[in-house]
Amino acid sequence: MIGTFWTTIGAISVVALFYIYWYISKKENYWKERGFHHITSKELGTTILSAFKNTHVTKVDAKVYNILKSKQQSFAGIMEFTTPVFFVKDLELVRHIFVKDFDHFVDHRGFGQDYWSEKMLFFMRGDPWKLMRTKMTPTFTTGKIRRMFVIIENCGQRLIVFLQSKIEVNSTVDFIEAYGKYTADVISSAAFGLESGAFREKKSVFEKMGEKLAFTFSVKQIVQPLILLHAPIVAKWMKLTIFDTLACKFFQETIQRAIQHRQSSGQKKEDFLQIMLEARAGQLKTDETELSAFEKEAVVGNLGKGIVDLSDMT
Repeated sequence: MIGTFWTTIGAISVVALFYIYWYISKKENYWKERGFHHITSKELGTTILSAFKNTHVTKVDAKVYNILKSKQQSFAGIMEFTTPVFFVKDLELVRHIFVKDFDHFVDHRGFGQDYWSEKMLFFMRGDPWKLMRTKMTPTFTTGKIRRMFVIIENCGQRLIVFLQSKIEVNSTVDFIEAYGKYTADVISSAAFGLESGAFREKKSVFEKMGEKLAFTFSVKQIVQPLILLHAPIVAKWMKLTIFDTLACKFFQETIQRAIQHRQSSGQKKEDFLQIMLEARAGQLKTDETELSAFEKEAVVGNLGKGIVDLSDMT
Protein backbone atom coordinates (compact mmCIF):
# COMPACT_ATOMS: atom_id res chain seq x y z
CA MET A 1 0.00 0.00 0.00
CA ILE A 2 2.80 2.39 0.94
CA GLY A 3 4.72 1.46 -2.21
CA THR A 4 1.67 2.19 -4.36
CA PHE A 5 1.22 5.58 -2.68
CA TRP A 6 4.79 6.70 -3.36
CA THR A 7 4.66 5.32 -6.91
CA THR A 8 1.56 7.45 -7.52
CA ILE A 9 3.22 10.54 -6.02
CA GLY A 10 6.32 9.95 -8.14
CA ALA A 11 4.27 9.56 -11.32
CA ILE A 12 2.32 12.76 -10.60
CA SER A 13 5.58 14.63 -9.94
CA VAL A 14 7.10 13.46 -13.23
CA VAL A 15 3.98 14.46 -15.17
CA ALA A 16 3.93 17.85 -13.41
CA LEU A 17 7.60 18.48 -14.24
CA PHE A 18 7.07 17.58 -17.89
CA TYR A 19 4.04 19.90 -18.03
CA ILE A 20 6.02 22.77 -16.48
CA TYR A 21 8.86 22.19 -18.95
CA TRP A 22 6.41 22.13 -21.90
CA TYR A 23 4.59 25.24 -20.69
CA ILE A 24 7.80 27.25 -20.20
CA SER A 25 9.16 26.08 -23.58
CA LYS A 26 5.94 27.21 -25.26
CA LYS A 27 6.16 30.64 -23.62
CA GLU A 28 9.73 30.96 -24.95
CA ASN A 29 8.26 31.93 -28.34
CA TYR A 30 6.47 35.00 -26.93
CA TRP A 31 8.80 37.60 -28.47
CA LYS A 32 9.53 35.59 -31.64
CA GLU A 33 5.81 35.33 -32.47
CA ARG A 34 5.60 39.12 -32.29
CA GLY A 35 8.59 39.66 -34.56
CA PHE A 36 10.52 41.29 -31.73
CA HIS A 37 14.29 41.08 -31.28
CA HIS A 38 14.86 38.66 -28.40
CA ILE A 39 17.51 36.73 -26.49
CA THR A 40 16.66 33.12 -25.71
CA SER A 41 16.84 31.59 -22.24
CA LYS A 42 19.37 29.12 -23.61
CA GLU A 43 21.69 32.00 -24.58
CA LEU A 44 21.34 33.47 -21.09
CA GLY A 45 21.59 30.20 -19.22
CA THR A 46 18.29 30.85 -17.42
CA THR A 47 16.55 27.58 -18.24
CA ILE A 48 15.04 25.38 -15.53
CA LEU A 49 18.33 23.53 -15.19
CA SER A 50 20.10 26.80 -14.33
CA ALA A 51 18.19 26.85 -11.05
CA PHE A 52 20.72 24.33 -9.76
CA LYS A 53 23.68 26.58 -10.64
CA ASN A 54 22.85 29.24 -8.00
CA THR A 55 23.56 32.10 -10.46
CA HIS A 56 22.88 35.60 -9.12
CA VAL A 57 20.18 37.51 -11.00
CA THR A 58 22.51 40.50 -11.52
CA LYS A 59 24.91 38.30 -13.50
CA VAL A 60 22.07 37.40 -15.85
CA ASP A 61 21.27 41.10 -16.36
CA ALA A 62 24.94 41.79 -17.05
CA LYS A 63 24.94 39.01 -19.64
CA VAL A 64 21.90 40.52 -21.38
CA TYR A 65 23.66 43.89 -21.48
CA ASN A 66 26.85 42.41 -22.94
CA ILE A 67 24.91 40.50 -25.61
CA LEU A 68 23.05 43.66 -26.64
CA LYS A 69 26.32 45.59 -26.68
CA SER A 70 28.05 42.99 -28.88
CA LYS A 71 25.10 43.01 -31.30
CA GLN A 72 24.79 46.82 -31.15
CA GLN A 73 21.15 46.50 -30.14
CA SER A 74 19.35 49.09 -27.99
CA PHE A 75 16.80 46.72 -26.50
CA ALA A 76 15.51 43.16 -26.57
CA GLY A 77 12.85 40.91 -25.18
CA ILE A 78 13.80 38.15 -22.75
CA MET A 79 11.84 35.53 -20.85
CA GLU A 80 12.13 34.97 -17.13
CA PHE A 81 10.58 31.51 -17.24
CA THR A 82 6.98 32.39 -18.22
CA THR A 83 7.19 36.17 -17.83
CA PRO A 84 8.15 38.38 -20.81
CA VAL A 85 10.59 41.16 -19.86
CA PHE A 86 11.52 44.20 -21.97
CA PHE A 87 15.23 44.92 -21.44
CA VAL A 88 16.56 48.36 -22.46
CA LYS A 89 20.24 49.26 -22.91
CA ASP A 90 19.95 52.64 -24.66
CA LEU A 91 20.24 55.44 -22.08
CA GLU A 92 18.00 57.84 -23.99
CA LEU A 93 15.22 55.24 -24.09
CA VAL A 94 15.73 54.60 -20.37
CA ARG A 95 15.41 58.34 -19.75
CA HIS A 96 12.09 58.48 -21.61
CA ILE A 97 10.72 55.40 -19.83
CA PHE A 98 11.66 56.54 -16.33
CA VAL A 99 10.88 60.25 -16.74
CA LYS A 100 8.76 61.50 -19.63
CA ASP A 101 6.69 58.37 -20.23
CA PHE A 102 6.83 56.64 -16.85
CA ASP A 103 3.02 56.48 -16.67
CA HIS A 104 3.01 54.17 -19.73
CA PHE A 105 5.57 51.77 -18.23
CA VAL A 106 4.06 51.08 -14.84
CA ASP A 107 5.00 47.46 -14.23
CA HIS A 108 8.43 46.22 -13.20
CA ARG A 109 9.53 42.66 -13.85
CA GLY A 110 7.34 40.34 -11.81
CA PHE A 111 8.55 37.95 -9.11
CA GLY A 112 5.12 37.37 -7.59
CA GLN A 113 3.81 39.20 -4.53
CA ASP A 114 3.55 38.36 -0.87
CA TYR A 115 2.87 40.20 2.40
CA TRP A 116 6.25 41.98 2.26
CA SER A 117 6.78 42.63 -1.45
CA GLU A 118 3.31 44.06 -2.15
CA LYS A 119 4.29 47.08 0.01
CA MET A 120 7.61 47.65 -1.78
CA LEU A 121 7.87 50.28 -4.51
CA PHE A 122 9.97 47.99 -6.70
CA PHE A 123 7.26 45.30 -6.77
CA MET A 124 4.17 47.52 -7.01
CA ARG A 125 2.26 47.47 -10.27
CA GLY A 126 -0.36 49.56 -12.07
CA ASP A 127 -1.98 52.58 -10.42
CA PRO A 128 -0.66 51.86 -6.89
CA TRP A 129 2.88 52.06 -8.30
CA LYS A 130 2.17 55.32 -10.17
CA LEU A 131 0.72 56.86 -7.01
CA MET A 132 3.60 55.77 -4.76
CA ARG A 133 6.20 56.72 -7.36
CA THR A 134 4.80 60.24 -7.42
CA LYS A 135 4.93 60.40 -3.62
CA MET A 136 8.48 59.11 -3.47
CA THR A 137 10.01 61.19 -6.27
CA PRO A 138 10.56 64.35 -4.11
CA THR A 139 12.58 62.31 -1.59
CA PHE A 140 15.22 61.34 -4.15
CA THR A 141 16.20 64.76 -5.53
CA THR A 142 19.87 65.74 -5.78
CA GLY A 143 19.43 68.19 -2.91
CA LYS A 144 17.85 65.60 -0.61
CA ILE A 145 20.56 63.02 -1.32
CA ARG A 146 23.21 65.70 -0.73
CA ARG A 147 21.92 66.01 2.85
CA MET A 148 23.32 62.54 3.50
CA PHE A 149 26.81 63.13 2.08
CA VAL A 150 28.34 63.74 5.52
CA ILE A 151 26.95 60.43 6.77
CA ILE A 152 28.29 58.58 3.73
CA GLU A 153 31.68 60.29 4.11
CA ASN A 154 31.88 59.14 7.73
CA CYS A 155 31.22 55.59 6.58
CA GLY A 156 34.06 56.00 4.08
CA GLN A 157 36.38 57.08 6.87
CA ARG A 158 35.47 53.96 8.87
CA LEU A 159 36.22 51.88 5.77
CA ILE A 160 39.69 53.45 5.50
CA VAL A 161 40.44 52.67 9.15
CA PHE A 162 39.21 49.10 8.64
CA LEU A 163 41.43 48.59 5.56
CA GLN A 164 44.45 50.05 7.35
CA SER A 165 43.96 47.64 10.26
CA LYS A 166 43.79 44.73 7.83
CA ILE A 167 46.92 45.82 5.93
CA GLU A 168 48.90 46.01 9.19
CA VAL A 169 48.18 42.33 9.79
CA ASN A 170 48.17 40.94 6.25
CA SER A 171 49.16 42.34 2.86
CA THR A 172 46.14 40.59 1.30
CA VAL A 173 42.78 42.28 1.77
CA ASP A 174 39.37 40.79 1.01
CA PHE A 175 37.65 43.70 -0.75
CA ILE A 176 34.38 41.77 -1.12
CA GLU A 177 34.20 41.60 2.66
CA ALA A 178 35.32 45.24 3.04
CA TYR A 179 32.78 46.67 0.61
CA GLY A 180 30.08 44.41 2.02
CA LYS A 181 30.70 46.01 5.39
CA TYR A 182 30.81 49.47 3.83
CA THR A 183 27.47 48.86 2.09
CA ALA A 184 25.85 47.67 5.33
CA ASP A 185 27.25 50.68 7.17
CA VAL A 186 26.02 53.20 4.59
CA ILE A 187 22.52 51.69 4.49
CA SER A 188 22.13 51.52 8.26
CA SER A 189 23.58 55.02 8.79
CA ALA A 190 22.12 56.93 5.82
CA ALA A 191 18.76 55.14 5.71
CA PHE A 192 18.00 54.48 9.40
CA GLY A 193 20.43 56.75 11.24
CA LEU A 194 21.78 53.75 13.14
CA GLU A 195 25.28 52.45 13.83
CA SER A 196 25.67 49.10 12.04
CA GLY A 197 28.72 47.83 13.90
CA ALA A 198 29.89 46.32 10.62
CA PHE A 199 33.51 47.45 11.03
CA ARG A 200 33.68 46.43 14.70
CA GLU A 201 32.24 42.96 14.39
CA LYS A 202 33.31 40.04 12.24
CA LYS A 203 29.77 39.77 10.85
CA SER A 204 27.25 42.32 12.12
CA VAL A 205 23.52 41.66 12.30
CA PHE A 206 22.96 44.17 9.47
CA GLU A 207 25.30 42.18 7.22
CA LYS A 208 23.67 38.86 8.11
CA MET A 209 20.16 40.13 7.48
CA GLY A 210 21.21 41.88 4.27
CA GLU A 211 22.66 38.63 2.94
CA LYS A 212 19.38 36.85 3.66
CA LEU A 213 17.60 39.29 1.33
CA ALA A 214 19.95 38.69 -1.61
CA PHE A 215 18.23 37.03 -4.59
CA THR A 216 19.97 34.17 -6.39
CA PHE A 217 18.89 31.65 -9.01
CA SER A 218 18.63 28.86 -6.43
CA VAL A 219 15.91 26.21 -6.61
CA LYS A 220 14.01 27.67 -3.65
CA GLN A 221 14.18 31.29 -4.84
CA ILE A 222 12.97 30.34 -8.31
CA VAL A 223 10.19 27.89 -7.42
CA GLN A 224 8.64 30.14 -4.74
CA PRO A 225 8.17 33.23 -6.98
CA LEU A 226 6.75 30.99 -9.74
CA ILE A 227 4.11 29.67 -7.34
CA LEU A 228 3.45 33.20 -6.03
CA LEU A 229 3.11 34.50 -9.58
CA HIS A 230 0.99 31.74 -11.11
CA ALA A 231 -0.77 30.15 -8.13
CA PRO A 232 -1.26 32.88 -5.49
CA ILE A 233 -3.94 30.89 -3.61
CA VAL A 234 -1.59 27.93 -3.24
CA ALA A 235 1.24 30.29 -2.23
CA LYS A 236 -0.91 31.88 0.46
CA TRP A 237 -1.89 28.44 1.79
CA MET A 238 1.78 27.40 1.86
CA LYS A 239 2.75 30.80 3.39
CA LEU A 240 5.42 31.33 0.75
CA THR A 241 7.42 34.56 0.58
CA ILE A 242 9.92 36.01 -1.88
CA PHE A 243 12.18 37.40 0.83
CA ASP A 244 13.38 35.84 4.04
CA THR A 245 10.72 36.49 6.69
CA LEU A 246 13.21 36.78 9.56
CA ALA A 247 15.21 39.47 7.70
CA CYS A 248 12.07 41.40 6.71
CA LYS A 249 10.82 41.39 10.31
CA PHE A 250 14.22 42.56 11.52
CA PHE A 251 14.26 45.59 9.22
CA GLN A 252 10.58 46.34 9.88
CA GLU A 253 11.11 46.36 13.64
CA THR A 254 14.35 48.34 13.29
CA ILE A 255 12.59 51.07 11.33
CA GLN A 256 9.60 51.11 13.71
CA ARG A 257 11.87 51.52 16.74
CA ALA A 258 13.81 54.31 15.03
CA ILE A 259 10.58 56.16 14.17
CA GLN A 260 9.18 55.78 17.71
CA HIS A 261 12.44 57.07 19.19
CA ARG A 262 12.44 60.19 17.00
CA GLN A 263 8.79 60.91 17.65
CA SER A 264 9.21 60.58 21.41
CA SER A 265 12.53 62.43 21.65
CA GLY A 266 12.01 65.01 18.91
CA GLN A 267 15.43 64.08 17.53
CA LYS A 268 16.15 64.91 13.88
CA LYS A 269 18.93 63.63 11.63
CA GLU A 270 20.04 64.33 8.08
CA ASP A 271 19.21 60.83 6.85
CA PHE A 272 16.64 59.22 4.58
CA LEU A 273 14.35 58.22 7.44
CA GLN A 274 14.04 61.90 8.40
CA ILE A 275 13.15 62.77 4.79
CA MET A 276 10.43 60.10 4.80
CA LEU A 277 9.03 61.35 8.12
CA GLU A 278 8.89 64.87 6.71
CA ALA A 279 7.13 63.54 3.61
CA ARG A 280 4.57 61.66 5.71
CA ALA A 281 3.89 64.79 7.77
CA GLY A 282 3.48 66.90 4.63
CA GLN A 283 6.52 68.99 5.59
CA LEU A 284 8.81 67.98 2.74
CA LYS A 285 9.57 70.94 0.53
CA THR A 286 11.51 70.86 -2.72
CA ASP A 287 13.24 74.02 -3.85
CA GLU A 288 13.88 74.29 -7.61
CA THR A 289 17.52 75.16 -6.90
CA GLU A 290 18.12 71.67 -5.48
CA LEU A 291 16.88 69.95 -8.65
CA SER A 292 19.16 68.83 -11.47
CA ALA A 293 18.13 69.44 -15.09
CA PHE A 294 17.06 65.80 -15.29
CA GLU A 295 14.86 66.14 -12.18
CA LYS A 296 13.27 69.38 -13.40
CA GLU A 297 12.29 67.54 -16.57
CA ALA A 298 10.80 64.74 -14.46
CA VAL A 299 8.67 67.25 -12.53
CA VAL A 300 7.36 68.81 -15.74
CA GLY A 301 6.70 65.35 -17.17
CA ASN A 302 4.66 64.36 -14.14
CA LEU A 303 2.33 67.39 -14.15
CA GLY A 304 -1.24 66.24 -14.45
CA LYS A 305 -0.33 62.57 -13.93
CA GLY A 306 -1.85 61.94 -10.53
CA ILE A 307 0.22 64.25 -8.33
CA VAL A 308 -0.95 63.78 -4.76
CA ASP A 309 -0.37 65.43 -1.41
CA LEU A 310 2.42 63.70 0.48
CA SER A 311 0.57 64.24 3.73
CA ASP A 312 -1.67 61.20 3.08
CA MET A 313 1.32 58.90 3.03
CA THR A 314 1.20 56.08 5.62
